[in-house]
Amino acid sequence: MKLLSFQWNNTVRVGAYTDKGILDLPSAYMAIYETAEAPSFLYDMKALISNGEPALALVRNLVNRAIRSGDQSLFRDPNSITWLPPVPNPEKVLCVAVNYRAHGEESQAKPLDRPYFFPKFPNALIGHNQPILKPRVSKQVDWEVELALIIGRRGKYIDADKALDYVFGYLILNDVSMRDWQFPSKEPYGMDWIYGKSMDSSTPVVHT
Repeated sequence: MKLLSFQWNNTVRVGAYTDKGILDLPSAYMAIYETAEAPSFLYDMKALISNGEPALALVRNLVNRAIRSGDQSLFRDPNSITWLPPVPNPEKVLCVAVNYRAHGEESQAKPLDRPYFFPKFPNALIGHNQPILKPRVSKQVDWEVELALIIGRRGKYIDADKALDYVFGYLILNDVSMRDWQFPSKEPYGMDWIYGKSMDSSTPVVHT
C-alpha cells in the first residue's frame, strides 16, 4: 500500500495511491460510512502512524471498498493535487554521510565503521513535483538520490535483527546540498552541515 500526504481544497489529507488515482481517504470514509466527519488521523500521516495497525486496517478496508464501489469521485487525479512530504511534520530527519561505497570513492571519503549522522530540518522538505529553489547565495548546488525510511515505532537499544520491525515505510529522497556552504574555505570549525544541507526546499521526497 502506497500512502501519501496531499493538499486538496486548502486541507491537508492522507491519500492512498491506486491504479484508479489518489484515494482521498477522509472523503472515502465519509462516503462509505455515511458520516459528516472523518477521523483526524486521516488528515495527518504522523497521527495515522501513531495509531498503529487498527488505523492501517481501516485504511486498507477503505481502499478495498472504494475500488469495489466504482465511485470515481472518491479518487483524485495525481496531477490535480498538491503533493506534500508523506510526513510533513517529522520529529527529526537524520541522514547518513558516505552511505554508499561508490559515492565514497567518488568523493575520496572512506566509509566509517559506524554510521555518521547529520540532520535535515522540516523546512527543507518538499513533496513530489514541487520546485527545488536554488538559493541565490550558493554557486555549487549538488544532489544525491537516497533511500529513506520512515520510523513508525519508538525504540531504543534495538537488536539489529529486529530493526526493520520499526520501519513504517520507504521513500525516495533527493539530498540537495550547497557544497560551497557545506565546505566553507575559511571556517575554523570544519564542515557546516546545517547550511550545506538544510536550506529551504533542499530535500524533495516521494512516497514508495
